[in-house]
Amino acid sequence: VYYDTGSVAYSILPPSSWAYQQDSVQVRYDRHYALALLKEAGFSSGLKLTMSVPIEPRAYNPSPRKTAELIQANLADVGVDLHLIWEERSERNEFSARDEVDLSLTGWAGATSNPDHFLRSLLSCNANQAGVNVAQWCDREFDFLLDLALETNRPRYRLNLYTQAQNILNQAFPVIPLTHGKQFKAYHKSLTGFYLSPFSTQPFHTIERISE
Repeated sequence: VYYDTGSVAYSILPPSSWAYQQDSVQVRYDRHYALALLKEAGFSSGLKLTMSVPIEPRAYNPSPRKTAELIQANLADVGVDLHLIWEERSERNEFSARDEVDLSLTGWAGATSNPDHFLRSLLSCNANQAGVNVAQWCDREFDFLLDLALETNRPRYRLNLYTQAQNILNQAFPVIPLTHGKQFKAYHKSLTGFYLSPFSTQPFHTIERISE
């Protein structure tokens, strides 16, 4: 799907975030274990789910259709029948609030790599009330850790709090991270001082043209 324009996601935070942890608990594929869990949950005869899928390609997913079809095929391998619901961009909030939709394939283009920008914006209780939290998940302890992290200016303490918050996500799994998209910029070789900004903007004050 990505053709080397993405990397496997081990966390909802991008690798560029200072609170990123690659050693967090990971979701792994084990067909026999998955079948055993389905049987234990009472779905030995099969399970039917629905997933809303955006039609438009985005920076974080160049082909939502192909991604959804791959997920559909993987779930079919363990007896889960996944029905895909294709949606226009304007219908995004409507689908996330409907009861008949079990899963949503979505993503996030962050304006900064600050961990609070990702964790609070996507999974806090306030984000749920605002309709931005597509997972519709709310955990007061998770929110409390995020608030504490903003109240201290000591990096070590903040990192520890964000680690605890990510541990809660690893236990509850309101979202399953798939991939981090990579940024690409093209510029002429006659320019110097060009660099990618972590704030989704392109600064030009450092760029100069080399005289030939």
